[in-house]
Amino acid sequence: MQNDQLQTMTCKIIGASITCLNSRIVVQQALREVAWRAGLSAVRSVSHDFVPNGIGVALLLPEAHVAARTWPETGRAYVTMTTCQPISAETVTRLERVLGAAFAAERVETGVVNL
Repeated sequence: MQNDQLQTMTCKIIGASITCLNSRIVVQQALREVAWRAGLSAVRSVSHDFVPNGIGVALLLPEAHVAARTWPETGRAYVTMTTCQPISAETVTRLERVLGAAFAAERVETGVVNL
């Protein structure tokens, strides 16, 4: 693998459902769907419930990782996916739709950085 193949996609989820953002099941399923739609596979998942609310989830992938942190009290979440496989613009658009639907969000702001 060459370093120029490393990419990170960041997604800021805004105006999302408080119920979705505070559900470990919803967050885990959203990340698994993101990995699958990006052509990646999850090896292991870890999560943490924050008090009084919010979830942190990370999926370990053979190709790298995808992680999320939610703040239900503000209707926001942040998802990051780092991979050694390039992420196409079409895939980024598809993943935005997946995350927007999973969290019933008003909008998703996405960026991709080559590492």
